Amino acid sequence: MLLRIKIRTVIDFLLVGYLVTLIFLYPYGLPLIGKNNLRVSDLMALPLIFLCLVVLAERKRIKDYAVLNSFVLAFIIFELAYPVLGLLSGYEGLGAISNSLRMALIWLPFFLYIHVSEVEKVERLDGLVNSLLKISIVINLTYGLMQIASRLKMIPGSFLITNYMTPFAVDDHFRVTDGIRASGFFVNTTGLSVFAILAMTYFLARFIGKQKSWDALFILISFITVVITTSRAAVLTACLTLFLGWIFFGKRQKALTALVFLSFAIFTLVLIDHYIGMDVLFGRFFRLLEGGASDKSFSARSERIWPKVFQKLEPYEYGTLVNAVSKVGLVDSGYLTYYAQGKWPFVVVLALLLVGSFVKSINLFFNKDNWGLFLVMGTVVYLGLTMVVLNPIRSPFAIFFLLFGLWLSESYAIRNAKN
Repeated sequence: MLLRIKIRTVIDFLLVGYLVTLIFLYPYGLPLIGKNNLRVSDLMALPLIFLCLVVLAERKRIKDYAVLNSFVLAFIIFELAYPVLGLLSGYEGLGAISNSLRMALIWLPFFLYIHVSEVEKVERLDGLVNSLLKISIVINLTYGLMQIASRLKMIPGSFLITNYMTPFAVDDHFRVTDGIRASGFFVNTTGLSVFAILAMTYFLARFIGKQKSWDALFILISFITVVITTSRAAVLTACLTLFLGWIFFGKRQKALTALVFLSFAIFTLVLIDHYIGMDVLFGRFFRLLEGGASDKSFSARSERIWPKVFQKLEPYEYGTLVNAVSKVGLVDSGYLTYYAQGKWPFVVVLALLLVGSFVKSINLFFNKDNWGLFLVMGTVVYLGLTMVVLNPIRSPFAIFFLLFGLWLSESYAIRNAKN
C-alpha cells in the first residue's frame, strides 16, 4: 500500500516536470543516431509512461471515458501502428520504430496519467495547471517582447538567454529570433502561437465556468502573446475562439469584455504604430487581405509544395506509412501530412477524432458549469482550421489541452451521475 502511494506521488511529480520541460526546455536535448534525439521532456515522459503502465497492469482495467476510449484511442493506435507497418512493408528500416516511439512520447504520458488517476484528481490538477500557465504565459510574453526589442536594436542580443542554449537545441526548426516575430522559449513562432492560443482557450473556458476576473486578465495576456507571434492562422483562430467564448458570457460580461478588448486594441495599435510601425509588424496580414496571389507563403504551398507532395506520393499506394516528411519532404499541412502517411483511412480517423470531440463539446450549450467542454471546443476549432497550413495536432500542447478538456468534461459528467 505504501509503495503504491509512493508510485502515485512519483507519477504526479513526473507529470509536473513533463509540463514544465515542455514549456521551457522542449527544443533541447541530446542527438542520437540519424535524425533521432532525446529531448529533455523525454526524460520525464519515459518514466511517466512506464510507471503508469505498471499501475494499469496491476489494476487490469482502464477508466470508462466515452470519447477518450473511442475516437482518441483509435487515433493513438493509428499514430503508433502506421510506422510499424512501414517497417514490416519494407518502406523503412528500424528508423520506423523511432517514429512510433516519438508518437508514444507525445500521446501516452497524459493519456495514461488520466487512466491511473481518480476522477477527483482532475480538480487538483486544474489548480496546478492554472498556476503554471499563468506564470508561463507571463514569462513567455515578457521574453517574446525582449526578442522583438532585440531585433529592433532596442536591447542587445546578449540579453536573450536562449542564445546561450543554442548548442543544445536538437530541433531543426529552432530559432532564437524569427524576424520581427516572437517565439518565446519555444522552437519557433509556431510553437509559441500554439501554446499561447491554447492557454487563452483554457483561461476562456475557465472564465465561462467559474467567472473569475483573474482568468479574464489572463485571456487578454494570452491573446497579446498570440498577436506578437504574428502567426496569421493563430491570430485569426484566436479571434474566432474569443467570439465563441463571448457567446457563452452573460449580458453584462459581453458588454464589459467587448469594451475592454476594444480599448486595449486601440491603445496597442497606437503604441505599435509609434514604436514599430504597423507595416513592419503586421505586413503579413496586409498581404493576406490583398489576396492569395500576393501572399507568398500560401502561394508557395498551393502552387509548389502541395503539388510536389502529391507527385512524390505516386509510388506509395497506401501512403508512406512512416513519417511523411522523411519520404516526400516539406508538406506544410496537417491534413495533407496524414493523407500522405496513411491515405484516406488515416484522414478518416483524424476526422472522427475532431468531429467526435466537437460534438461532445456542444453539450456546453446546455450546461455552462461543465467548462471543460469549451476547452475541447476551442482546441478542436483551432486544430481544425490551422491544420490546413500547419500540423499542430502533433504538438504536445495541443494533445495535452485536448485530453485535459475531455478529462475535465467527462469526469464532470461522472461526478454528477454519482450525485
